[in-house]
Amino acid sequence: MTILTKLSTTNSTQITTPFPKMHKPPSFWQQIKTVCNKILTHTLFNHKPKLKAHNNPIYCPKVPKVIHNDLYQPVNDISKLSSDITHALKSHSEIELDRSAVIPQFKKNIRLINEQKDISYDERKMHLQLNELDKAIRLHPDFASIEGIFRLSGKKADMHLIFLHLDANKPLTQTFIENNNISLPSITLAYKELFGLIMDKQNYPAYFLNKSPDKALEDAYKSQRDIIAFMKEKEVTGEKANNILTQTKNRINRVTPSMPFNILTSLFADIAKNPAAKMNAKNLAICLAPRLLADQFEVPSIESMTLNNRMITFIEALIHTKLYA
Repeated sequence: MTILTKLSTTNSTQITTPFPKMHKPPSFWQQIKTVCNKILTHTLFNHKPKLKAHNNPIYCPKVPKVIHNDLYQPVNDISKLSSDITHALKSHSEIELDRSAVIPQFKKNIRLINEQKDISYDERKMHLQLNELDKAIRLHPDFASIEGIFRLSGKKADMHLIFLHLDANKPLTQTFIENNNISLPSITLAYKELFGLIMDKQNYPAYFLNKSPDKALEDAYKSQRDIIAFMKEKEVTGEKANNILTQTKNRINRVTPSMPFNILTSLFADIAKNPAAKMNAKNLAICLAPRLLADQFEVPSIESMTLNNRMITFIEALIHTKLYA
């Protein structure tokens, strides 16, 4: 017993044994840790830059990695074609002269709206209200001088006041605007919202996806470009050239939507011609496109961003049809 007691108190390093010491096997969690360390030290994970917000594909829709097969991906030929053409900016006196044409155009739009067929009473009423807003924007004292029109934020309270006034079938007069101290950005806010409501009622996002009107307009622009290049090469001039150009323009008109887009694009074209506004066709299209696709942005995705880019390109091209008309 004495010997056993001495052995138990002897330091383990001083004991010699003919058998090798058996190592305790690693526990389950130690094995997991070892595997994780091997994975994390793999070369695949070394020197890998962190993904920054501006590099996230959701915020970079111009370089999408995955596009759904049934979504048309534009090549932006419309923008390239239209950007090659320069339009003359209007002088302040020309802009003031345009004010005299606002009321005649307003009355013409009323006639065109009333002549529309296959639209409901509510749609016709909304088109007439959009025409009222168009007139109010053009006649507003700040229209010729404000910078960033349609980009500036208006007051939602003023927008609701405008809608209540229009729903009561009352004209949107300058007296009403001045008495309620309604700013131009508040009127443009109401304009964007009403245009979006009209598009929602027509289920335009679904139509845009299924019919691809931007593709049809792009093809029409490509055709016009090719024809112009051909006439230049063959030196076609005079009346024959004018007739050919008229035919290409008619093709563009056939694939261009009418009401209420013609009211919108005419207004945006006049804004783009105003040097004080500092808003070109693309800037204006960017301000409007997200509202037309509001339902598509409930869950942001590559597809929704691509669709937004298509809509921007499409609206920009529609504005250009008025700029160079």
